[in-house]
Amino acid sequence: MKKQTLCYTSVKRIVLFAVIAALVLAAAVAAFVLLASVEPAFFDENAVVGSPEEILPEDTTYKLYMAEGVCDAALCELPKITDGKDLKIFLTNPENNSVYIRAEVYTVAFVRDAGGNVVDYYHDELLGKTGFIRPGEYVETLTLDNKLKDSETYAMIKIATYNIDDGTSNGTFFVNTILYK
Repeated sequence: MKKQTLCYTSVKRIVLFAVIAALVLAAAVAAFVLLASVEPAFFDENAVVGSPEEILPEDTTYKLYMAEGVCDAALCELPKITDGKDLKIFLTNPENNSVYIRAEVYTVAFVRDAGGNVVDYYHDELLGKTGFIRPGEYVETLTLDNKLKDSETYAMIKIATYNIDDGTSNGTFFVNTILYK
């Protein structure tokens, strides 16, 4: 029987592959740990203290919506899309609220009967959302996840709440609107 000998070049190759495999594994573990520890921003980084009345464009209808037992929120009645994906929403959390609020914008899906008449509707695809804003703050612009194809899009803006004291929700309410490009 012939005795096999280990070549120095083969040992170098095996060690090199083992080192590379260990480095790739260490990089994968580090990336996983980093991604698992990253928390999404809770508060909207673009929140401004105050009210947007003095910077509202003249053609903007700004309205206070009140949901008893949930919260109050002011925003544009017909928000406009600028720069492709920026929705001028002017979401405002009035100072009298005791909750943080955020806006989530959804497309609307219509349910039609056999004759084609709309009999119901519901929120469908999430288009984008703000972070939470504190009482006495507002957010001028919400960036949509994708550009909208149509010049008019039926939308539902969900106002979500977060209780400052205990971390629960006061509930939500929806504002029906049309987004214009």
